[in-house]
Amino acid sequence: MCSRRYRLLGFSVRRRSRLLIPLALALLVAGTTWIAFPLRAAPGGPISAAPGIATVELQSPANATTISAAYWGVNVAAAQPFGLSDARAVVATPVNYLVYPSGVLAEELNYTSGVLTAPNGTSTPAATTVAQFVTACESMHCRAILGLPTEINSPATAADYANYVVHTLGFQPAYWQIGNAPASWTHFNVPWSEWPTTGGGNTTPQPFADIVHTYIAAIRSVDPTGLFLALGAETGPPQYDRAWISALVATDGLELSGISVHSYVLGGPSSPTDAQLFAELHGAYSLPAQVLADRSDIVRACACQNLPLFVTEANGAELSDFMPLLSTFAGTFYLAAEVTQGLGLSLTNLDWFSYDSAYPGSWSTSPGVWQSQYYLFADLLPLLGNESLPLNGTGPPTFFTAATLGSGGLALLLVNVNTTAPVQVALGGPEFAGVAIAHEYYWDGASRQPVESTALWTGNLTLGPESLALLLVNAGAGPMNLTSAWP
Repeated sequence: MCSRRYRLLGFSVRRRSRLLIPLALALLVAGTTWIAFPLRAAPGGPISAAPGIATVELQSPANATTISAAYWGVNVAAAQPFGLSDARAVVATPVNYLVYPSGVLAEELNYTSGVLTAPNGTSTPAATTVAQFVTACESMHCRAILGLPTEINSPATAADYANYVVHTLGFQPAYWQIGNAPASWTHFNVPWSEWPTTGGGNTTPQPFADIVHTYIAAIRSVDPTGLFLALGAETGPPQYDRAWISALVATDGLELSGISVHSYVLGGPSSPTDAQLFAELHGAYSLPAQVLADRSDIVRACACQNLPLFVTEANGAELSDFMPLLSTFAGTFYLAAEVTQGLGLSLTNLDWFSYDSAYPGSWSTSPGVWQSQYYLFADLLPLLGNESLPLNGTGPPTFFTAATLGSGGLALLLVNVNTTAPVQVALGGPEFAGVAIAHEYYWDGASRQPVESTALWTGNLTLGPESLALLLVNAGAGPMNLTSAWP
């Protein structure tokens, strides 16, 4: 599962598009306020209506809510190089939160020596040291979530590493994360030097919650202003991590700034189809199912009802039969749909796994060799804004949408994950009245990146099977040039 992904996959060092209906939109944009409009019948859930027919209508801007500044994030692994050129590649996306050392590597990295210790005791120098990460992070003015080793159960070590980061390197992370997937630990309470010969297993919810308490106290002795996340819960069906979250928030809820969890699909059929992957957007492992269950568990166990949920790892699938689809357009469209789900859920944080690794859903699998997921983030998602407003609408469960309004105009993201049927979309309401120019970025499985066009609005459009479109409408600015190109 996610706690051992790097070890299982190994270290890496690093449809021809068609415009189906001409577009035009009538909207006058005033000021520079950004508003986003995720379309949801319920938070993060699908729209239900006649298949192939969808309607979208904006609600009042008075209902706008700010999208968390931490919403966009990506994991940066200590096992892969991450330098200034990589930071510049991230700047091309909306991401400004980086998670480091990433996943299980947080349990294995010695911050001061730069050595990673694998579960079998093998020692490997980190490809990106803490100092190198801080330099790259500061070059892009990022915020960081830094994971501290907790499996070894050494609060003094964690405090020493926090002191090194804050006082030696002069870097204040946005959050310290305590623990990654404790249910899968194999050397609990065993120092790294003994990992080649000594087991130790994992731990259980209440002892882990107590450890978090001691870690917070130790780290605060050197970083009094530090903020804390805890758990990095593995993915699973709803209520999979109820006991862990319940013990954690009951013991530490008033000291934590958030609970961190992971979101992936598990299992799957052999040789899965795109449609079978897309069906998981509404399955037991889906982002909405897990987030709603975890939020309910937080409320049930603690008076800290507004304790945020951070999804510090997300992607289509994890160590399952669905993994081969992650590097295809199906994996990219799955993520596009999850973006709209996360906005509908008003998530504090959604970190994608990962920037660079052998994992097939990574943005890059070797230096500068970008996968399709990167182009979703570099070419389209920068057009989205920073406030969210629900939409009124109907549509099939394979249709997802979110919208933003800002100084660049209205940006409407539409995703159709039906692999065989198009969806007819009608945009209504007073905000869509009048005349204006729409710039469309259309992407389907035949094109190597989104294709841009400009046309007049007719009030309706058709999304082909397994395709997405982003419409940008403004009061005078020209189209945005695509920021990247496929090799």
